[in-house]
Amino acid sequence: MSVRKLRDWLSDWDEVVIRGKKKPVFFRGGGKGAPDNPNARAALVSGPPGIGKSSAVGILIAELGFEKLEFNASDARSKAMVDRLCSGLSDNRTLTGDTGGSMRVKLGRTVLVMDEVDGMSAGDRGGNAALIAMIKKTKMPIIAICNDRMNPKVRSLSNSCYDIPFQRPGKTAISGRLVSIAASQGHSLEPNAAEAIAEANGNDIRQCINEVQMLCAAGLALDHTSTVARLTSGSAKDEQGMLGPFDAAKRLLNTGGGRMTVADRMDLFFVDSDLVPLIMHENYLSCCEKSPSGIKQAAMASMSFASADRCSTVVRRHQRWSLLPFTGFMSAAMPSVQVAGYVPFPRFPQVLGKMSTLSKSKRLLRELHGTVQLYCRAPPKAVREEYVDRLYDGVVRILKQDECDSFDIANAVNLLSSYGLGKEHFVEHLCDLRLQEQDDDFKEVSPKVKGSFTRHANASTNLARASVSVKQKKQDRESTAVEDGIVEDEV
Repeated sequence: MSVRKLRDWLSDWDEVVIRGKKKPVFFRGGGKGAPDNPNARAALVSGPPGIGKSSAVGILIAELGFEKLEFNASDARSKAMVDRLCSGLSDNRTLTGDTGGSMRVKLGRTVLVMDEVDGMSAGDRGGNAALIAMIKKTKMPIIAICNDRMNPKVRSLSNSCYDIPFQRPGKTAISGRLVSIAASQGHSLEPNAAEAIAEANGNDIRQCINEVQMLCAAGLALDHTSTVARLTSGSAKDEQGMLGPFDAAKRLLNTGGGRMTVADRMDLFFVDSDLVPLIMHENYLSCCEKSPSGIKQAAMASMSFASADRCSTVVRRHQRWSLLPFTGFMSAAMPSVQVAGYVPFPRFPQVLGKMSTLSKSKRLLRELHGTVQLYCRAPPKAVREEYVDRLYDGVVRILKQDECDSFDIANAVNLLSSYGLGKEHFVEHLCDLRLQEQDDDFKEVSPKVKGSFTRHANASTNLARASVSVKQKKQDRESTAVEDGIVEDEV
């Protein structure tokens, strides 16, 4: 299906883009999803690695008579490089001749293939934005290929492209292809052995072909028993590479984790040594809440997590990375035995969201303290505990009066101005720094009073800026005069 969509888009590219014969647009998901964009000047091919995306693109380009110009992660794809491509290649054709001695010349079209666009690194700064600008005015088809469709770099690019996702095929389809490839090379591969190869390698077509090639080159038997024995001995694709942190945590938390060896549990910890312990800590209570000895299990697991946390602090603060295996044992292996139960799918760690909120609050307090310290010598902690709530309550109390007039609003503005604060500080800092259990009474102020408050605050801010500018110029003149006097005295 995906290959057919890509073929139709590329074969009709001239009719749609050059001649303006637009295709009808259909919505995905029964009208609930985002619409397809078959009239786009570029296509975005996405899917997991090893399923033949680049090969399918190359075959289609050759089949339709185009010439391929490819840039991948080994090439420079910065903004300057993409701009040069845009100016020199986006509206060009290729001229190919016959090397057999004849004078036949063929004028062809070129397709620009940008492979691994989700792998643009810091050396390709600005390349993504330049590629989007190039797509908007290109006169040649552009095909972008990526593995991670949800990468932030790819999301902005997908809005300008015809989105064509490739899915990983099933093991039955892969096994049939492996049998035919082996037969074409004079080898007999049993279908059930081919299925075992596909399953062991996570339905990765490229890895499966490499596996069959290695077995054939070694002259080994391709029956089911011999193949499974060799795959079990360690030649299969690393299982950790096919697992995510949530999959690893789910295996540890579920009852099956109790039958794994310590080495297997440690391997699951090292899938993501930062995120797996957090997921374990977020979900371990759900495993033992229905157990008769759930309280005892939770107490033992919590002690393990506490020991792991202390060890993790030593690892990161003093760079004692030799203690990381012990951290993994106490944060993943030990709790997986103590609270083995069942979790359908682990929840995302809420502590990460709290840490993000904490970082934002620290930034707001730092900015607020930087402004207030010009008018009072309070440390940041005192600003939060003694000034934030009092300033907020003082302003809101004035604005919520039944008959709040311009004089009252001016008093509220002057209260903020006395500490060098404006309306943006009130809205972005004082309001956001309040605790969750504290009511935001500013939302109850009438829109009319809020508008008047904004106008008075803007006027006061402009006057304050002018006053600061005059004071700064006066201080500069005084300091210059003092320096001149010092120089004259020295002379």
